Amino acid sequence: MFREHYGDVCHSHSLPVSIAITDIDHFFQSIMIVYTLGGVQSEEDLKKPLENFNSKMDYFEQELVKRGTKFLGGSEGPMLVDYLAWPFFERFEALPLICKFIKDPLPESRFPKLVSS
Repeated sequence: MFREHYGDVCHSHSLPVSIAITDIDHFFQSIMIVYTLGGVQSEEDLKKPLENFNSKMDYFEQELVKRGTKFLGGSEGPMLVDYLAWPFFERFEALPLICKFIKDPLPESRFPKLVSS
């Protein structure tokens, strides 16, 4: 279904549809992890979800580095995954309000591209 409705959006940029779909899949997986963080009751309970969250954010960081662009969609400008993801990346700063055990959800030392974009 995604390809039928959004394939033209992906093809209007230099990014292949399969990569755009992978980006969107990683994005939605990261959002699902964030929703589990609200129920964390201890730092020990936080370890696994935070590892999963960081691995998803690592994916985006590595993709930005590999692509050498500011946007996941490429150098031509933002595409669907960018419009979906960036507002949530900005909201991740509020994670310490949801879970008191999270101090810095997107540390600049680990995610310089995500934080600076």
